[in-house]
Amino acid sequence: MFATSNNAAVKNTTHKVVVPFYSYAAFTLLASTLLLFFSSASFTGHYFHPHILAITHAMALGWGTMIILGAILVILRLKILSGYKLNAFM
Repeated sequence: MFATSNNAAVKNTTHKVVVPFYSYAAFTLLASTLLLFFSSASFTGHYFHPHILAITHAMALGWGTMIILGAILVILRLKILSGYKLNAFM
């Protein structure tokens, strides 16, 4: 992929860089969903049940963080290496 900045072509991040982040996030979401399905008895008790907390942390740290890190990697590379101004806050 190429972006134009100051009338010069600058190479952006390829899909090969972010695919591991997104594929790990998809794997973690699938694993967390399966864990939720097989530990349905834990939902009848208190919400601080260790199984529920472990699955919640797997979703938050595994799925959410990897999606965020993959997106940040693309944005930072676009911002730092190409000098492309994204918005007024960056």
